[in-house]
Amino acid sequence: MKTILKYLWIFLCLLSLWYRPYSSSSLHEKEVGKVYLSIPNTSLFEEVVQGNDNTYYLSHDKEGQESKLGAIFLDYRTKVEDKVTIIYGHNSATYDIPFHLLEEYYQEAYLQRHDTILLEEGNAVYTYKIFSVFVAYQDFFYMQIPKTEEEFLAYVNHLKEASWYSTLYLPKKEDSLLLLQTCSYHKKFKRYKEKYLILAAGLVKE
Repeated sequence: MKTILKYLWIFLCLLSLWYRPYSSSSLHEKEVGKVYLSIPNTSLFEEVVQGNDNTYYLSHDKEGQESKLGAIFLDYRTKVEDKVTIIYGHNSATYDIPFHLLEEYYQEAYLQRHDTILLEEGNAVYTYKIFSVFVAYQDFFYMQIPKTEEEFLAYVNHLKEASWYSTLYLPKKEDSLLLLQTCSYHKKFKRYKEKYLILAAGLVKE
């Protein structure tokens, strides 16, 4: 009898480990107070960190350990709730690194299937729709964060004009923006020392 109960207990333990209800929390364990970036229906789901400058996390992982792969990080000048939020991450043709996925956006069809970006901070979920995809190699205007409404509208129009693709969506003056930047390996720009793939998206109001 003891033997039967022993095996029954082991079976129930294994069953509890195997069966977990389908939910976002079971797929991705989130820690309170942290920021997470994801693109639905892709493998991209990453914690976003922030330093006192835009260089520290180029050579350190999210735990602060030295790493040439760096981390996904917020521009030190911006916050999630700001009018313009910029997030950086390394790209690599050699290593399995999260932002390498962004190079899929060289294909317009990929953008059409994956035009949404999510930012999660605590209980807040911000949904953004991509309206511009381009490679910056000489003009890095997007680094100059607008301070006035007029500057913001000019900024949005510049981003739209730089886009490789036409999209019906265009953020309005009351909207907020999210920009993702990573190094570009597009063969067209290989002769340039600095070339960055940019995804620009506008906050979708619920």
